[in-house]
Amino acid sequence: MTQLLISFCNVFPRGLALGIYDYEQEKFGWIDSSIVNENILGIDGMSFNNKKYYVITQISEGGISGLAVMNDDLKLEKNYNLVETIDAHSLISYDGGFLVTNTGKNGIVKITLENDVDSIKETEFWKYDDTGNDTVHVNSLAMIGNSIFVSLFGTKLSNGWRDVKTGKIIDTSTNTIISENLYQPHSLTVIDKTLYWLESGTGTIHRYSQNKGHEIFLELGGYLRGMAFDKKYLYVASSGHRRKSRSSGVTNIYRFSSKEESRSWIYKINKKNGSFERKELTPYGIEIYDLLLLEKKYDMSRFENPITQRLWKYEDIYSNLIEKTMYIDHSFRSIIREYVHKAEWEKALVPIEQILNRSEDAELEYLLAFILQSKKQMPDRSLEYYGLALKHGFDEFWIRYNRGQLYATLGNFDLAIMDLERALILHPSDENISKLISDIKNNMNNNLSHLN
Repeated sequence: MTQLLISFCNVFPRGLALGIYDYEQEKFGWIDSSIVNENILGIDGMSFNNKKYYVITQISEGGISGLAVMNDDLKLEKNYNLVETIDAHSLISYDGGFLVTNTGKNGIVKITLENDVDSIKETEFWKYDDTGNDTVHVNSLAMIGNSIFVSLFGTKLSNGWRDVKTGKIIDTSTNTIISENLYQPHSLTVIDKTLYWLESGTGTIHRYSQNKGHEIFLELGGYLRGMAFDKKYLYVASSGHRRKSRSSGVTNIYRFSSKEESRSWIYKINKKNGSFERKELTPYGIEIYDLLLLEKKYDMSRFENPITQRLWKYEDIYSNLIEKTMYIDHSFRSIIREYVHKAEWEKALVPIEQILNRSEDAELEYLLAFILQSKKQMPDRSLEYYGLALKHGFDEFWIRYNRGQLYATLGNFDLAIMDLERALILHPSDENISKLISDIKNNMNNNLSHLN
């Protein structure tokens, strides 16, 4: 029975970033997202050492990363924030601590767990260059003997990483290039002193050994990233296209030509002959980052239905969003109403105009019409927005009451009386409306007498 620890990155809903997948039973379970917090963006590299699991966490935008430590029952023991390491992607055990990719600075950092278990030490171990930011995208690590290998994308282009095809695998101990001109290499893995990696952009598995040199092992297609193994099989993850750029936050638009481009899979590959099968993980997450073979078997019945958990998470986020939006909306409207009450027309107009340029809003349409009427400007636009406010459901009385007076000032007495009489029906005890109607009718009679 094969069980895999699976990490997801760029996750939504937030918090669902780490799961267990039983390959044979095809059962999945979410691990408690409180290993960091409810808003975790994702989990990247993973490692197992001394009966503990170590995972790189995406804490917040801008490459803020952390290191979480879990016991072999997958319960959180420690959670560290990384200070010197920016946008960490991968980690391996090294010299009593870890080596971690310092992706945001084109290098590798050594992490030492201090005697005081609540602190860690981060020291520079290797760097590709002195640029100090992510220009080549160092993203995974592996160690054979005393040699530390890294994978990187190559120099970033002006339009981002999508078309960069100058990736490399480098032996940092000698700064020797093992392979180059790769299309987004990831997931360096050592199996029997042979170095494996995934060329994500071409959906290809590569390997390298001193005896055989570099060779392509298998081409699967899809965006491959995340690799684990046991005695007989390789397990490789394939992800759907990233919906939003991790660095810029810009939404990517894709026209999918096949299901592989929009779905996620786990491949089970025979290491000897390359034969394989696959199973789909799309319902749990589109973008897989890493795989790790679990050291012991877990009872999958301990996990609730993962789809239900995800739906509940969506509902919680939606409810919180509605609550926050209502609070912000109430506060925002209170400020605008205060501006109108104080006749600070220009202060009120700016936010009202900005919102109405993007969406409909009955109250703001009414206030815009009222402000223009009060300023005695653009009566046609004022009439237009009174009409929109009425159409979209604002209090009919106030629209009729104010629009009736506006019609009267424009000399449209019939329309004025029509609006005001409707307002009087809505508020029959309002003596002021009766007086307004009487005054308008007197003006109409006087105008007729003058013409005669």
